[in-house]
Amino acid sequence: MRTPIRQLWGVALALLGFWLLEASPAGALTLQATDDSSTNLNQLNANFGRNTSVFVRNVGSGGVRHGFLKFNLSPLPADATISRAVLRFWVNSVNNPGQPDLHTVEGPWNEMSLNAGSAPALSPTIGSFAITTQDQLNWVVVDVTTAVQDWHNGVQETHG
Repeated sequence: MRTPIRQLWGVALALLGFWLLEASPAGALTLQATDDSSTNLNQLNANFGRNTSVFVRNVGSGGVRHGFLKFNLSPLPADATISRAVLRFWVNSVNNPGQPDLHTVEGPWNEMSLNAGSAPALSPTIGSFAITTQDQLNWVVVDVTTAVQDWHNGVQETHG
């Protein structure tokens, strides 16, 4: 499954993300991103899959960037009931505070071939969160329970 962080705001972030899931009967489970990348709308054919950070931005020089994270839910038991799921990521820098939106990705992608010219479609917004300069060099947590429940229960296809 992919959860792109799409910037419809004015923030520049470098992030590392992972899911924290609270599920029964397994208890808490942490899933790290299996793939991460970003796209730059000013560089349609550029691939950023080898970068160590995922950059997202809607304003400033360098172009609009969308961040993508992919997670594998297979460690989650089939009979698990997901009571809470959060996306937790580290904010490396904030150039322009704002309100990022979260979307799921509607089709397959690979971190080594993803670019703005061939990126899959995104879902409607599944959540958003505020980023301020105080978030720099801190963890940010966003609730994504409904999306993970839908993936786990087969309501929505996962492309992870």
